[in-house]
Parts: sequence; C-alpha cells; structure tokens
Amino acid sequence: DAHSPRRRGPYMKEAARQLTKWAGSHAARRILHTIPEAIINDRYIEPADPS
Repeated sequence: DAHSPRRRGPYMKEAARQLTKWAGSHAARRILHTIPEAIINDRYIEPADPS
C-alpha cells in the first residue's frame, strides 16, 4: 500500500500485487499482515519472468 508506513522489499511488492489480483485488495492486505515478510521473501515468490 502506498500509505503503508512499513518499507517493503520487491518481493513483498510482488506478493501484494499477486494477492490483490487473486483475492482483492482488502483480503490481500489482511493476508500480508498475517504472514512474516521473511517467509514470503524466502519461500513464496518466484523470480519475475525476464521476458
């Protein structure tokens, strides 16, 4: 979120984008608040496709 006070790395930005597409922004925000950022950074986000 643009108004979020917490800094987010590129992985969290991508996670938020994917979740918003899949679940809607309200659900995405709730989900992101329940998942530790380190887990998302390490486990859940594939590298962006370069093409």
